[in-house]
Amino acid sequence: MEEKRGRNRRAHLDQIVKDENGKYVYKGTLYHLEETPENRRRAIGKLWALCGAAACGIVICGCIPVPGMNRSIYLLIPYMIELVAAIYLCWKLGRLTLGGADLREYVYQDLAEKIPMSAVITGAGAGFAFAGEIVYLILNGFSGSIGFIVLFLFLQALACAAAFAAKKNFSQLKWFKKKSDTKENSDTK
Repeated sequence: MEEKRGRNRRAHLDQIVKDENGKYVYKGTLYHLEETPENRRRAIGKLWALCGAAACGIVICGCIPVPGMNRSIYLLIPYMIELVAAIYLCWKLGRLTLGGADLREYVYQDLAEKIPMSAVITGAGAGFAFAGEIVYLILNGFSGSIGFIVLFLFLQALACAAAFAAKKNFSQLKWFKKKSDTKENSDTK
């Protein structure tokens, strides 16, 4: 039974215990961002700027009437993948932002895996959508406004570059382990 519980997604609840006052306290490992508060705000702000640029570019691309967006599966599938991945990336970045400088171990493990991977999927989706539009234009010709086509391609390239830059910036953040302090962690997040 204990072995089964260790693989359970709620196994981290074993690290939350009652203290002498009857309050629940987290006793597990914390991951601390190795930055001053000002540098941490700057790093998180930079991640938000990059992820926001990627997400906004992707959403705007969905509103642009480019040829192929409603006719070719090889353009729609990468677009839908990048859109979902960008939303997920913003969701996880919000969890990182609200988590503060000290993240509980299970939160850190979740974010350390999923933020870089969703940034790569967002960037790859944008790259494939860019390539899909080029292929569509080569096969079917330029039917439609050249301005919309150029804007679409520019925003897809911007989303691709911003997503990969967000992955690189997240990977450069320095975290270190520390034991939780019961006075600071008397609430459950």
